[in-house]
Amino acid sequence: MNRQSSIPIPHSPCSTATHCPRSALIALLLTFASTLALAAALLAARPAWADPATGSISIAGVEDSVEITAYHAIEVNYDENTLAPDDPMFTWVPQIQTWVRQSFPSYIDDDGNVTEAFDIGISDSGELVDRRPASEASSFYGALASALSSGDATLDAAGQCTGNGAIDGLPLGGYVVLIDNGMSVYRPSAVNIVPVWSEDENAWTAPEPASITVKASEVPIVKTVENEEAGAAAIGDTLTFDITAAVPVYPDSAQATTYAISDTLPAGLTLKQETLKVFGVSGQEETALEEGTHFSLDGDAHPGATFCMNFDYESISSFESIHVTYEAELNGEATVGPDANVNTAYVGYANDPYEESSYTESPDDAKVITYGIEILKVGDGETPLGGAEFNISRSADGSDPLTFVKETSGVYHLASQGEDGSTTVVVAEDGSLKLEGLEIGEYYLIETKAPDGYLRLAAPLKATIADEDGDGAPDGASKTPGYVFLQVQNTHGFTLPVTGGMGAAIIVVAGLALAGSGAVAWVAARQRSKNENR
Repeated sequence: MNRQSSIPIPHSPCSTATHCPRSALIALLLTFASTLALAAALLAARPAWADPATGSISIAGVEDSVEITAYHAIEVNYDENTLAPDDPMFTWVPQIQTWVRQSFPSYIDDDGNVTEAFDIGISDSGELVDRRPASEASSFYGALASALSSGDATLDAAGQCTGNGAIDGLPLGGYVVLIDNGMSVYRPSAVNIVPVWSEDENAWTAPEPASITVKASEVPIVKTVENEEAGAAAIGDTLTFDITAAVPVYPDSAQATTYAISDTLPAGLTLKQETLKVFGVSGQEETALEEGTHFSLDGDAHPGATFCMNFDYESISSFESIHVTYEAELNGEATVGPDANVNTAYVGYANDPYEESSYTESPDDAKVITYGIEILKVGDGETPLGGAEFNISRSADGSDPLTFVKETSGVYHLASQGEDGSTTVVVAEDGSLKLEGLEIGEYYLIETKAPDGYLRLAAPLKATIADEDGDGAPDGASKTPGYVFLQVQNTHGFTLPVTGGMGAAIIVVAGLALAGSGAVAWVAARQRSKNENR
């Protein structure tokens, strides 16, 4: 423990000044004056850091939002005037001496001092060194962190900071540094603040700031889908999804090693369960993992997930990452638009190896884009026309028309395998027609029935779905996000021109009747004339 120097006060030759002889009183005053001078000289000689010496810890390599706490575990014994180390140099703080005796008895002696078995000391250059194997040191500090989390050991927080920064004003000693609330998994760090021997000054000097770059295990997840770059799929297409998630590195003493991968498919995607495959990845090699041995599929880490795999950490800890692949079909519930059919995967893990409640999730998503064609059917004066019927084909000659399923009046989606549908689509009474679940390409709309009183279109109507940016917003005209828009006009059939009101119409009809009867009489008279001339 820290020691404090004291200044001796000489014994007084008399109990009070009033009962002392004059010579004795003078001697006493001279002695007291010399004592004060000596004390002043000693105080002047004390270094600025001697009351008491403190240091700081600088932390790097962490996320901005994490909470960093330094716990004082080892005291440094030194001379406060010279900063020279005492013997023994190190003592366990009283709070954890019982725990050290129970868990690592070779590291503590009967007086609570750090033993040589801990193998920590001052090097020839005056630096504090830990000569134990890294695995042994990691095991000790991991066990201490575990004990602090469980309550088996108690240490007061000596200082805290948030994110990369410094913790100042710390007494000399050894510290264990723990980090909470990050997305990465942070292992315990050990750092020491001790006096430093200066060759230039030939003396022990105040400690430099201790710096640590925290060891962390990031746990990213990446999800991709086949043809995502191409930008689209049609209803009925089968797509392949890939998920790659890092395996966190937990210390051997970790109490919380929960690790799970889950996936939530939207209504527009149907999982093909039999295609689900899981692999452990090390470098370029993949090892097939088995349900029941490496993971279970009955997990509920993410409520509402389509599937959730809970992994046995011990059986997969040697892998760098986990690779999951499966197939899913775009079905009739797929929605059109740039932000539709988003499929999200999650990797879940304990980001504090010593706290089960620290379970957190990191997401990544992939979206499947599908497009539509929107038509407005109009007549003269752009009046909406309903009732027209079309076949839709990928070829101009109308061969192999596509099959659609009616959702509501004027709204159809491309039929997926097993769905009953029709090759004929009908325009709604308000003149609208929507065709959904289409991929990029050219489509031909062949009108098979025109609106009543109008001529049928003489040639197929061509609609092109293109998306150069691949953002789900098709190029060209669009009224609704994700749809190509076309306005189609029909014209009337032939009619006789009329003028005036009903009276004129009657005259025309009567005139036609008279003309017709006259023609009949002329034909009959001519026939009689031929008969008479024979």
